[in-house]
Amino acid sequence: MSHPSKQWSYRQLTEMAEGRIRQLMEQQSRLEPEGFHFRRMYEDWAWGVYLGWLAATEGYTQPDDKTRLEAMTKPAKPTHAPITSAQNAAFSAAKGAQDVIG
Repeated sequence: MSHPSKQWSYRQLTEMAEGRIRQLMEQQSRLEPEGFHFRRMYEDWAWGVYLGWLAATEGYTQPDDKTRLEAMTKPAKPTHAPITSAQNAAFSAAKGAQDVIG
């Protein structure tokens, strides 16, 4: 099955990528903080759109566009809560036990 050819301009690719990244990051920002796995998944998808755009525009990429689109893939709020001292202590204890077993 053949598909009709389509030509995309740099502007069209950039606008499409920008719109999709914005959409993904807006969806990510609406998720509950407890759903950090899902929040991270949307960040990864946005990063994938950015990498696809970067590959498709290689040799033509404008530095301002690259900087703007990359910045758009960063969440406004942290994906996960900071590690507490109790979590850090539990991790250290588990790591110590692993060293003894291993």
